[in-house]
Amino acid sequence: MKSPPSAVRDSARDAVAQKILADFPGPLKRVLFVCPPEIPEANFDLKVARAKRYPCFPPYGPAVLCNHLEQRGYATSLLDLNFFLLQSSQAPEGEFSYSLWKKELLARLESFAPDAVAVTCMFTMTHDPMLEVARCIKGYDRSILVVAGGVHPSNATELVLKSSDAVDFVHRYEGEESFPYMLDFANGKRPGDGLCQLATLIDGRCVSIDERVLPAEEALRLPPQYHDLPIERYDQVGQIGSYVFLRAGRPAATILGVKGCRAKCSFCSVRSFNGMGVRTRDVSAVVDELQSQAEKYGVKHFMWLDDDLFYDPVRTEALFNEIVRRDLDITWDATNGVIAAAITPETLAAAAESGCIGMTLGIESGSPEILRAVHKPGTLDNFRQAKQLLNRHPQIFVKGFLVIGFPRETVAQLLQTVNFAVELGLDWYTLQILQPLPSTEIYRTMIESGLLEDNMKTGNVTYYGGASGKERLREQREKLDAAEFFDLFGRRDPLSIPTKEELPDFWFLMDYKINYEKILSLENPIKIRQEALYLSDVCDRMTTANPTGHAVASLFLSILQQKMGDFAGAGVRLAAAERSLSESAYWQSRFKTLDLYNLMDRVRMRTSARER
Repeated sequence: MKSPPSAVRDSARDAVAQKILADFPGPLKRVLFVCPPEIPEANFDLKVARAKRYPCFPPYGPAVLCNHLEQRGYATSLLDLNFFLLQSSQAPEGEFSYSLWKKELLARLESFAPDAVAVTCMFTMTHDPMLEVARCIKGYDRSILVVAGGVHPSNATELVLKSSDAVDFVHRYEGEESFPYMLDFANGKRPGDGLCQLATLIDGRCVSIDERVLPAEEALRLPPQYHDLPIERYDQVGQIGSYVFLRAGRPAATILGVKGCRAKCSFCSVRSFNGMGVRTRDVSAVVDELQSQAEKYGVKHFMWLDDDLFYDPVRTEALFNEIVRRDLDITWDATNGVIAAAITPETLAAAAESGCIGMTLGIESGSPEILRAVHKPGTLDNFRQAKQLLNRHPQIFVKGFLVIGFPRETVAQLLQTVNFAVELGLDWYTLQILQPLPSTEIYRTMIESGLLEDNMKTGNVTYYGGASGKERLREQREKLDAAEFFDLFGRRDPLSIPTKEELPDFWFLMDYKINYEKILSLENPIKIRQEALYLSDVCDRMTTANPTGHAVASLFLSILQQKMGDFAGAGVRLAAAERSLSESAYWQSRFKTLDLYNLMDRVRMRTSARER
């Protein structure tokens, strides 16, 4: 995309600068950062919240900006309404109200008296809560400057500004340099010609300064300033990462080692937000931050926020070796995924020694054609080689990201993904139906091809909970009267393209074939224990909000417990699977298609024989 002429850029900058000075002429010295509730009220499920299934990440980005502003002499405060809401959901029945966050916000506005409030928003689903927070602030005092920032406002700037007059400006992309500059300009400390990454409405038209400035290397050294947030309690009210089942109750938090990603996958928005390339943080600064959180909050497990954790093998080994040298006694996981082609024997050995318990590979598809179409930086052989190296470290639980529903993806290509996943034999696969993200190449391509409506312009913001979430809702609808469910792979033309309505059933069949069938032949005792821990988490936490539970997970957990010699436990899990079947036509239709009734009979016979 061509940059606008300099005259146009200068005109936009002048217009934005004039609005800042006209609307907020007073000093801006006190800045409150607010993280809205991430789940809209209409989608908030108290049972899911009480099961601690909603994400609850410490607000790393806003906390880093707090530190940057404090270094420049500003007073800052940090209010995490998502944490507050999830913590409130753990109260006794009848004492919770979603609207409690408004009272908490008003109390902080009163006690801190900010001149400006920065409202962050990462996910599209947080669009409405973010706007409601902005309206609440303006209802309290319209003179307060309200700036929205984060991934979603960066991707949907015009939509955010036109959705509510409570948002004065949108700050786009990373803000370590540009957001303090905006405040300095408003306070007469800097000239207007340095303003960047800002957008606002002027006479109903979105005016944007599109020039960007990336944080300098020295700026990346600053750790987050969490103020009085109880970081040690975050994983007690929600979920941090995908490896909860392996942490054994160790308090968890997050850490960032590098920004950006070398890959340019067409479905990923990392490059649009962080820019091209990868910027690394100083190894000592990162390990200092790990050590500080461990000592201050008692954190014993960290999830890396990095999108390219293994970038620069020499630095990566030095990072992991420094963790070992300092004897921090921590564990960590790479939930966000690592690039398989970047894995070497040396980096993997250092990762294992420094406390890695879980790692996810971004595979996406088993079809070479799909991988090329979406610009994946790896091939099937890269994944095979990575798996051979990972086999040397069985203590690391390895997941794979898989996506279905790519544009014009055929049944045959879905089957390629199934076959490759089975061949690769990772410990588990997270399978998702494609949800194109705004600002990505695949989003633009699908709009141009007429395959997708541009919700960022129409204002029809939609929310997506993933395939498993849709399956849970569908199960509730079909509990007593299940829609026909059949083996689509056996009945569909291999060259046909599944419809949007068919994808959830393809998802279910693929999930079963790549994640559950392998359990029948599993023999490695380390892997049997890991799989049992994972399925215990599925049954005891992840599906507690579902009245009929997860019949397949319960059945296969009973098989794993038999393999471990726990026949009493196996009997309990088998009974849970039987209850799910008796209460749900949804599970009955799927058990019939997958021929799981016969398997259940065999498990029951083995359990009964040992109990006698």
